[in-house]
Amino acid sequence: MNVKNINFLCGLPRSGSTLLATLLNQHPEIYASPHSALLDGLWAMREAFVNSESVKFMLRLSAYQETLWTTPQTFYSSIEKNIIFDKQFCWSTPDNFQLAMKISINPHFIVCYRPILEVLASFVAKSVDNPNYYLNKALDNSNFYPKNYLNKNDTLAEFIMQNNDLIPKSMVGLAYAKQNEKSGMFKFVLYDDLVNDPQKMMQDIFEFLKLEPIKIKTENLQDIFRYKDTKVLGVDDFHKIRPTIKKESPKPEDLFSDYILKKYENELTSVGL
Repeated sequence: MNVKNINFLCGLPRSGSTLLATLLNQHPEIYASPHSALLDGLWAMREAFVNSESVKFMLRLSAYQETLWTTPQTFYSSIEKNIIFDKQFCWSTPDNFQLAMKISINPHFIVCYRPILEVLASFVAKSVDNPNYYLNKALDNSNFYPKNYLNKNDTLAEFIMQNNDLIPKSMVGLAYAKQNEKSGMFKFVLYDDLVNDPQKMMQDIFEFLKLEPIKIKTENLQDIFRYKDTKVLGVDDFHKIRPTIKKESPKPEDLFSDYILKKYENELTSVGL
């Protein structure tokens, strides 16, 4: 088996990771995945091993580590490129980082981020006139008490931050990556830097990876992943790749009250960003 160099694309949701994966795939040596099931699969397998009688009796423990190592290699065996970026938002949390170190020899982590208010606005803007949007349904079916007194947009923002563990977990990952930035394994990518000057950002990333730089294509981009957004999320453009790279994000001040704007305006300072 040709051994793949396993790396990780992580960070906050709605921060450009799908766009970044699309651009990474232009490099002849890199394959960047769409949102991946590898991490969840590895943890499920780990739980099965840890709770097995064989492991409890300390039998064939080396087989557990060998299986952890070979599973990602098998997962990406059909990919011709050797440098893999597995995309999952929470790869850089402490537990997931330790797992990553078991399945990669020299891992690199690309960590996407943007202000939390912009993340929330990107989620909440999709709720307008979309009753089938998954967050609208989740909120309607919940007993989330602020919906009794906050307006809809503010309620959704609080619901995302309190009842959806994706952003809090991602922030744990951001904090851990920032704390260990001097290790040289982490490259932080701010959404605005990516969309405002994608050529420079990609050259910085290729330098971080010690790869021969290439001039990337930023016009007439193709949607190579084709997420089934309508079926899963109730909207048809959640992961849409636009032909031209430009910022078209909703403005938080157009969606939220001063209560939300003030509450989350400096949310990332707590993690060092």
